[in-house]
Amino acid sequence: PQSNCCFRSVHFWRAVCCECLASFLYVLLVCLSEEVVAADHSLAASSRCASHAPPLQLPHSRQLHLGLVSGLAVAAITSVFLPVSGAHLSPASCLASSLLHRLSPLRAAAMTVAQCGGAVVAAALTFGLSGGTREHFPAVRVEDTAVEFLLSFLAILVQLQNSQSPAQAGLTSGLAYAAGLSVHRGALNPARALAPALLTNRWQKPGTSRP
Repeated sequence: PQSNCCFRSVHFWRAVCCECLASFLYVLLVCLSEEVVAADHSLAASSRCASHAPPLQLPHSRQLHLGLVSGLAVAAITSVFLPVSGAHLSPASCLASSLLHRLSPLRAAAMTVAQCGGAVVAAALTFGLSGGTREHFPAVRVEDTAVEFLLSFLAILVQLQNSQSPAQAGLTSGLAYAAGLSVHRGALNPARALAPALLTNRWQKPGTSRP
């Protein structure tokens, strides 16, 4: 009876649809940023002399660019969708909210499916616009699993605090994502990692969010 009541609720479906749209917008912005950075040779040229990284590691200026775009995207999307759906954006955030009894398991599962669906559509749109299926996590190794987990924990911890206004919550969540993705070549979001992997069928190192 409780599940039937949830499925008939307008608020339930509105929140699910908003999570799908929020995930779509976030992954679209981040994937487009990946494509822009990959095509912009000036970023590589500006940091090639200062960087002595291995061939598979992105130059520092590129990583800062990706972290900044991710943080700004999270900040903007959170400030818009927080009052409607909670702006979870990530299946990991839905799981944590369910464990803390802030979301029902059914609501968390529905939001997770919606987030993954929105992410896949966004990645497919990006690949269609760019005309290719480039690997989005070329520098992530198996050893980076612990870093991915810890930085994801930080991002979710900041997201789950709900004592601020939407604008303030968006700012703090955006800063957490920007800080994490400026120093780590990962995803901090399972839906973000799943979408390119599903479309390109690259699952070499699933434990590191690498497609």
